[in-house]
Amino acid sequence: MLLPLPAAQVRRISLKNHLALAVLRDGRGAIEQLATLLNVVFVAYFLRDCRSDDITPYTDAEAALNRCTRRAERGEPPTPDAGEAALLERVIAIHDAQLASVPTHRYLTAWEQLQRIPAGGVAWPLPTATDAQNHRAV
Repeated sequence: MLLPLPAAQVRRISLKNHLALAVLRDGRGAIEQLATLLNVVFVAYFLRDCRSDDITPYTDAEAALNRCTRRAERGEPPTPDAGEAALLERVIAIHDAQLASVPTHRYLTAWEQLQRIPAGGVAWPLPTATDAQNHRAV
């Protein structure tokens, strides 16, 4: 379990994540792509270096996805604007680096944490935008 993820699996996960954003940016996205990217944000958050206090990339990307979701709920395309896409690209890049180096057991643990969110009624893993602002101000 201390071994890294297999290279083929890393490539497959990375491709899925990058394609989800590309489809959204192209205006052809739907809830499936938003869900894929929300999973990326949460798993990357769970895998982050806990010594780092900067959770901004994750809270900003989640907020961008929430805006895209609200557009979809209004019947509009959930296409991210340039700023939102940049925030999502940042977290995807962070996650790509994590995938290249994380031991398999940490990746599996992060996915288990993700799976417990809706099923167990566990609190949302990321602080709200206001909480994140307060966290940075401390």
